[in-house]
Amino acid sequence: MNFVRQIIICGATERNLQKGSDVQMKFYDKDLTQKEIEIKNIIWILLVFTLGFIVGYFTMNIEMQTQINNIENIKNQYVE
Repeated sequence: MNFVRQIIICGATERNLQKGSDVQMKFYDKDLTQKEIEIKNIIWILLVFTLGFIVGYFTMNIEMQTQINNIENIKNQYVE
């Protein structure tokens, strides 16, 4: 009787059980679902950090190259 109640709670009705229809039961494990959410959050954090690091690296590289060019221009002006 307990098994029948569990199936009815999962979406099946007594009428479907009497007809012998194929009932698919869904089992949700709270711990697995929580771990899956935590893993997704960690992956998102790593992706955002990596993207920010790459953008910051290229931005600093461009700024440093601009400063190097400015210093070289100043050197060339004094040499001439």
